[in-house]
Amino acid sequence: MENENITVMKADKSKAIVLIDKDKRHEKVMQFIQDNNIPQIKTDPTTKFQKQTQQAIQQCKQMINRKIHKHLINTQSKAPNSMPT
Repeated sequence: MENENITVMKADKSKAIVLIDKDKRHEKVMQFIQDNNIPQIKTDPTTKFQKQTQQAIQQCKQMINRKIHKHLINTQSKAPNSMPT
């Protein structure tokens, strides 16, 4: 593409793709955040939640099959970047 201010994204309600101006996408994301009262967080809580999940899984060792146990723990989790690029 020649226009660097255009981004390609999946359509909301179909399997189609959409070409959208990056500034317009940013406006839509910011409007969604504002309309839904989504707070901005200063730090990524993923590590904290991951530790809590691991502790809960460890406490359930006798109820969870060992083969399944290791698939429940994701050691490389990270929060998605929700801001448009």
